[in-house]
Amino acid sequence: MIAGIVSSVAATMLIWAAALVWNNRGHLVAGLYSVMLRARVRVSVAALLRMEIDGRFVVFHTKRTPGTYGPPGGVFKFRDSAREALDRFQFEEERQPRDPKSAYRDLRGYLPAMSIGGFLHWLSSGDGRESSTECLRRELDEELAEIGLADFRDLVPNLTFRPVRRVVEAPRKVPGWGYRQLRHIEVHELDLDSEGALEFVNEIRTAEEAGAGGLHLVSADDINRGRHEYSILGSQTCYLIRNRKLRQDPPRMAS
Repeated sequence: MIAGIVSSVAATMLIWAAALVWNNRGHLVAGLYSVMLRARVRVSVAALLRMEIDGRFVVFHTKRTPGTYGPPGGVFKFRDSAREALDRFQFEEERQPRDPKSAYRDLRGYLPAMSIGGFLHWLSSGDGRESSTECLRRELDEELAEIGLADFRDLVPNLTFRPVRRVVEAPRKVPGWGYRQLRHIEVHELDLDSEGALEFVNEIRTAEEAGAGGLHLVSADDINRGRHEYSILGSQTCYLIRNRKLRQDPPRMAS
């Protein structure tokens, strides 16, 4: 009887450990890279919005890669209170000479590979950085103005979002650039119960039907092909429907 109890407890512990490893597999794989790599790694921490309208997904024109479209959203910003932790990880902000104000305190930059584990643990705590809601509201406010839909911005402050998935890309070589890149991406969907959400959806639908050039509604098949009619869809668009991408990122503009 005692042996049976011990076996049962052991089995339960193994199942729990396996589930813990699986749920955090992205961080674990990235952590293994930190042991094997010695060079600097570029990191980018972003939130993306999955907004589905009539069975299709909203994508906006992407400023950083002109000519392509991707989900609304962007890079998280860190708070002044995070400076000490980021200095401990030797995090170096990526500079944007063309638009330094917009990139100020972005969680996009470089750190030694050996700091990846600690950096990801800090990210998971949520301390010293924007929440996903704060990030998505800010990015929506900026991007709606960029694509000529500034009138819709009044609806953004009350929107809320629900988590869909978290994706951690292990460090990988970026074609044409001399570094490996790790991306931590949090995908959220619009909470239709939040104030103004249905009105916001209807406004976006109407704008797309009127031919607003800064946005498209794309199908899952479009996402899998990487193209909607004559427009290219950024590789991050895949995360709206799955937890891994199918193709390389389009070349980005030089800093």
